[in-house]
Amino acid sequence: MKKNLIVRLVCLLIALIALSGNIAGCKSAQPSDKTTVKYDDSVKLTYKKPDPEAEIYKCTAEVDIMKNLDSYLKNLTEKYSTADIRQTGLTRETYAEIVALCVSEYNKVNNLKTISIDKVSYTLQTYSRIVSSLAVLCACGDVTKYRKMYNDDFFSDNADFLALFEKMMTAACNAAVYDYAGKDVENFAVKEIMLAYLLTKDRVDEKIREGWFDTLSKITPLDKYYTSFSKANNRNVYVMGGEQIRTYLGMADSTAFVDASFMRQATHFNSLGMYLDNYSSDMKHNPTLYDLTTRVQLQLVTSYGYKGQYAEEMNKILRSGGLVSLFMQSADFQLSYGGRSNQFLFNEALLSSNFEHEASYYAGKGDLKTAGVFKRAAHLAILSVSDWLRAGKDKKNYYKDATVGADDYGTYDKYMITMSSFLAIGYLFADDSIEEMPCPAELGGYLFHESDNFRIIIANAGGYSIEIMTSADNKYDCTGLGRIHKSGIPSELGLSMPFTATPHYNLPAGIQKDNISIDVGWKDVNGNYVFLADFNDLDVSVYMIEESAAAVEFEVRYTGVSLSGTDGIVERYRLTDEGLDVQLKLINPVYDFICYTVPLLKSNGDGTGSSSTKITTSEAGAKVTMGQYSYSVNSDGNQLTLSEGTYYNRNGEYYVALIKKNSGSLSVKLSLT
Repeated sequence: MKKNLIVRLVCLLIALIALSGNIAGCKSAQPSDKTTVKYDDSVKLTYKKPDPEAEIYKCTAEVDIMKNLDSYLKNLTEKYSTADIRQTGLTRETYAEIVALCVSEYNKVNNLKTISIDKVSYTLQTYSRIVSSLAVLCACGDVTKYRKMYNDDFFSDNADFLALFEKMMTAACNAAVYDYAGKDVENFAVKEIMLAYLLTKDRVDEKIREGWFDTLSKITPLDKYYTSFSKANNRNVYVMGGEQIRTYLGMADSTAFVDASFMRQATHFNSLGMYLDNYSSDMKHNPTLYDLTTRVQLQLVTSYGYKGQYAEEMNKILRSGGLVSLFMQSADFQLSYGGRSNQFLFNEALLSSNFEHEASYYAGKGDLKTAGVFKRAAHLAILSVSDWLRAGKDKKNYYKDATVGADDYGTYDKYMITMSSFLAIGYLFADDSIEEMPCPAELGGYLFHESDNFRIIIANAGGYSIEIMTSADNKYDCTGLGRIHKSGIPSELGLSMPFTATPHYNLPAGIQKDNISIDVGWKDVNGNYVFLADFNDLDVSVYMIEESAAAVEFEVRYTGVSLSGTDGIVERYRLTDEGLDVQLKLINPVYDFICYTVPLLKSNGDGTGSSSTKITTSEAGAKVTMGQYSYSVNSDGNQLTLSEGTYYNRNGEYYVALIKKNSGSLSVKLSLT
């Protein structure tokens, strides 16, 4: 084996889907040298102890972000091989099995054998996603294997299943062309219908297929999609994907429409290839999920034969955006938080589909090592949501009430099946011949900072990752440290996202609300408490101190005319395998007083799979215990108090610890075990 390896491999959240079809889970602390971690009755992973002196990448000055990421990836592929890790064993069939699980869970809510377009939320949009999900299972040939796997008679007969799919597909085709022509849901639906056609065109009777072909050939894109085309929003990119597949299959020549659409969309991609879904003039506070989902739809355009005038620019966007997503993946392998539609399980389905596409792209270019990096990231993303998926959830909590944590449009009816329909894209792109390589989210040793459009900082080292939002959209988040993850630890135990006083997603009635992150507070000139979480207009500077396999250390400075009681805030973060050390300092404070808020999990729900915690406090510290896992908070403060009531975000219910110190500086240590 190679010397000086720094592979900081983490315990996978689940194993392969076992022969019984049940997803087996395991979480573990950081493994030691040649530790064997058992995560299934039949499969073991062997980890190697990292070399703390080794480095993949070292940044000593401000340089171009993309060159940073390219340099890291280049060094990674030079230093490692597929032999340096144990393969997860996931395959294309694994995606199909997860699709079957989503379909099975959805069938418990809406009987798929009797369902109709007008009986589901968001009508054709949701119905078409059911159709593309069923198409994946039809493409696999034998659905009866899922009957035993999920104890569901819905999968008991292949002929009946195919007949149901054909009936629903025919209804979707007719509705898209006739009944819902020009309506908003159609902007999403045609792409799903085209995916279903791609997956099953060789599985159905020729006469049925020809009927679908003839119906879908009648679409005239500018007439049908005028609203999304004129607004140039993310829906328009969904349309582009569907139209390019129609072109690829010979149903139409929509090249001119795709060209015209992308010409209007090009300004919504920044220099990192990230899609800006906030259409306001300042282009701030863009949601991370809508960057990802829009790029995944664009993948369909380039993958199915687009040769128009913007092909080169599209491919450049996809390469840059895919690389950025790779480094934004948390140490628990989840999508970064930020904005609407976050914390749904389909977030990671999209992440996986994005990475599968990139893996296939690089494999096609002969770069099997880079392909392997994306392949492993894809598998780890989908594994990361196993606990919630196994409990039949569509988002990252365990509440009986499925509306808790959901945006108003994010009904269970719509978004449970959305996970499987987005996995249909990953299923199409997945290439099982690609062997996994270590990926950045598990190796760590880097800092990523997007300062203009998303306002986020992500650091990863020692099996930990953190995410800071330096200016937040208070409808969904707030400014400050909003995430601390450690590989193998339940992501909600530390924090996966902050709290907001004005949530545009559903929470239990009658609760108290406030802007709360893991962050600093002080007293203004009138002696009132002020918190960084309430600010969105400050000037922010980020300074790199150390970036290595052993540690990532950096400093964030906030200044601005809206500050009262201090001229600025300095936060120094150091992330290692021992946790996160935070050094806080106020610049010229009016009062010798500083405080720090730390949310402490009380419960992650009240339904199947949920857990409650035990919280103990000391003079300036606290510990949260949930089963075998714990979250420790220590400081050099003078006093720690717990909030009288609790606060909710999408993931659960939290108390808030307030650490106080009669000084202008404070040191805090956070660790997960």
